[in-house]
Amino acid sequence: MPLLEDLLESNFGIAIALGAVTLVLPKVLPDLSPSVRSAIKSGLQLYVESEADAEGGLIGKMVDATVKELLDNVSQPASDQQRRQAAQQVIRRFQHRARERAHRYGWNDQDRSARYRRQIRRLKRALAEAQQGQDKQEREVLGHVYDGITEDW
Repeated sequence: MPLLEDLLESNFGIAIALGAVTLVLPKVLPDLSPSVRSAIKSGLQLYVESEADAEGGLIGKMVDATVKELLDNVSQPASDQQRRQAAQQVIRRFQHRARERAHRYGWNDQDRSARYRRQIRRLKRALAEAQQGQDKQEREVLGHVYDGITEDW
């Protein structure tokens, strides 16, 4: 039963339900078929687009918070080794959250992997941009952390 509950709570469950309504409603009410089918398809398209926008916004916030935390850690007065360890811990937390989000919202293993890689790529782009405004030591630490980030699911 938990599998059914997870399916119904997920976005995939909503998409399946809307698809079923799209198929069944024209059969039940044939006079409304073209207009109802068009309205439901439009609604489903809007739903999918809004989900993608919402996901992008959440990933952006997660990446921004991670980069801010990384910059705070590398600017602390500590040895390079301590700063690298602190930064790597921040990256491991990000990767853990990214895997959790991908697992929660992905439809299958391929989709989960793609969602995870998308989050990691976004982090790497933001980290590359953040390196530009830092001094040499901070850039080296951030570069070391950047090189250690893998997209492996």
